[in-house]
Amino acid sequence: MYQAFLKTLSLLLILIPVPLQGQDISDMEGNWSGYIEIDNREMGIQITFSYSDQILDGTIDIPNRGTFTIPVEVIDTNNNQLVFQYETGRGPAVFYGSVNTNGDKISGDFEESGNVFPFILNKTSDPGGFYADIPESDITISTGNANIGGSLILRNERSPLVLLVSGSGGEDRNQEIGGFQTFRKLSSRLYEQGYSSFRYDDPGIGESTGNPDVTLQELSADLVDIIQHLRTEYSESISGIVLLGYNQGGIVSAMAAAEIETDGVILAATPFVSGEENIEQQIRKISSVQDVSKEIVDQNLAFQEKIYKVVREDGDWMPIEEQLEMRLRSQIEELPLEHQNALGEMNAFIQSQIDRQLETAKSRWFKSWIETDPVSVFKQTEAPILALFGAKDSQVLPQSNLTIADSLASSGDLYLETALVDEANHLFQDANTGMPTEYSMLDKEFADGFISRIDQFIDSIQFRAPN
Repeated sequence: MYQAFLKTLSLLLILIPVPLQGQDISDMEGNWSGYIEIDNREMGIQITFSYSDQILDGTIDIPNRGTFTIPVEVIDTNNNQLVFQYETGRGPAVFYGSVNTNGDKISGDFEESGNVFPFILNKTSDPGGFYADIPESDITISTGNANIGGSLILRNERSPLVLLVSGSGGEDRNQEIGGFQTFRKLSSRLYEQGYSSFRYDDPGIGESTGNPDVTLQELSADLVDIIQHLRTEYSESISGIVLLGYNQGGIVSAMAAAEIETDGVILAATPFVSGEENIEQQIRKISSVQDVSKEIVDQNLAFQEKIYKVVREDGDWMPIEEQLEMRLRSQIEELPLEHQNALGEMNAFIQSQIDRQLETAKSRWFKSWIETDPVSVFKQTEAPILALFGAKDSQVLPQSNLTIADSLASSGDLYLETALVDEANHLFQDANTGMPTEYSMLDKEFADGFISRIDQFIDSIQFRAPN
């Protein structure tokens, strides 16, 4: 029970960042690699710090422990000190670091469960090579909801522009997941293939203003404004516009394509099932790999249904919070006493977990996600569509979604092609298991067939675009 609880806790914890005072911490943003020295052995660690709205937070990977993309909370910075922590389920593990004068090295002590070990982190340089040769410029586009900051890459010759639309969760323009800057890599590969591109920060993220808690419909409205701006301002450089939406970005792209003329839509790992069904499939798939019992899975799914009902009906959250409190308290009370004590004041800890676990469910975004039927959206799209799935995707399961997509394609209601990328996970990397826990361990490259299939599709549609 203890191990099962820790697995659940590590997935549910979302540390809430706080504004910091003191030194200029924006320079800390980026990727850091290093190690913790334990018994004369170096345990490798990788940390990605993000900075937005005077808040520094991030994620940590510790491959030797099977720990990947765990939220990091920066709790103090003053006089070139940087203190940050992540939650282990037995209490926080804390890094007490000092930043060198160049701002590219952090060293100090790592404390966990009363044990102290030295650690070192070095900032990894920005990828050079091909990236340095790309004619990329930062621009800002005003929409009806926000000022959207993004990166525009234009070919010297007039060419189709691929507009990259991110997945859920408030992503920046590079959509970095597990250390893989998927959209930055994709824009460079598209440039190699002869295409221009634009990728952008979601509202309230990075250089974009606005409320980060936005609905799919609001994201679509922003996208329509972005398309109109690019088409007007760069008409001499752009021969057509193709939308490439990743995960929920595919639904947002299709919504926009129903409102404004586009030349094509690419759905990358985009669900064709409802938001509720997609979440249930994820829970069942990941739980089966983690050997979570059917009884626990059924309990979790039943609890999810109660949450959906409250969200759809704008109902009372109190019964949900009370039930969640009972479940958390029961699980914690089964822990050894020393582990309970490490969590701090029990009531405060439980309330913090309730707030964190329900934060997403109470958002405007989540309500729009579960109330939107993807198939109905796609049917309104007149532009040609390509739906790409990873054969080992554990977050948008290929079998069920591809079946629906193929059925829709054969109906003749719209121009839709489908393709399955062999061996690919949710990020379209060559994968072993396809589970999220291995994302950061894989090569930061796309699987064979992903880029070429996109290229084939764009090449087949660009001449069909109206003048």
